[in-house]
Amino acid sequence: MLETFAHRGCKPKFGMEFDSEEIAYKLYNKYARKMGFSIRKEAVVKNKRSGEVTSRIFVCSKEGFRSKDKRDSLTKHPRVETRTGCDKDRL
Repeated sequence: MLETFAHRGCKPKFGMEFDSEEIAYKLYNKYARKMGFSIRKEAVVKNKRSGEVTSRIFVCSKEGFRSKDKRDSLTKHPRVETRTGCDKDRL
């Protein structure tokens, strides 16, 4: 499926359904790399009874800004901030 999708030049669309979260991530990641950016997993919604993932949001890896509480001031060598507020479409 991934190879077919890439060769046809298809663009991922919000609301697409996949057999697994892993397949969706691989597809979106492959598309993003082809377009010159990378993605990260932002939000997930799970079924309360079964715990099954019912939806997942992927965003540009530079989208938004890290929460202040994630930046520990006591860390000697904190990671460089990579989020720049990118507003690429959510996938």
